[in-house]
Amino acid sequence: MHSDAIWHWRCPAGIHTATTPLESEPGLFRMTTTRTKDGMQFTLEGRLSDEWVSALAQAIEHMTSPASATLELSGLTFVDSDGAALLRDLSARGASLVGGSAFVTMLISGSTR
Repeated sequence: MHSDAIWHWRCPAGIHTATTPLESEPGLFRMTTTRTKDGMQFTLEGRLSDEWVSALAQAIEHMTSPASATLELSGLTFVDSDGAALLRDLSARGASLVGGSAFVTMLISGSTR
């Protein structure tokens, strides 16, 4: 696999490339894209919320179709309601969602139990 791009964002003030761990940076979101033989993998880390929801949607639409996208969710620590709605929509359109924690999976499914 070849890593094409890494984006580091801190809400709301643009690009952030500090070397500190994501857990110590509130609001930080990182998306790493990797070309695979089947399409594109998006590895998501940190908090998927606010403007990063639309940034993810735009990246997927720009780089590939949802049907050939795999989203690795194991690094997500938080997903807001707009982020969960986007992930549900992408899944319904054929994207593969893998590796989410029980918490993130519950948020995406909309389950409260």
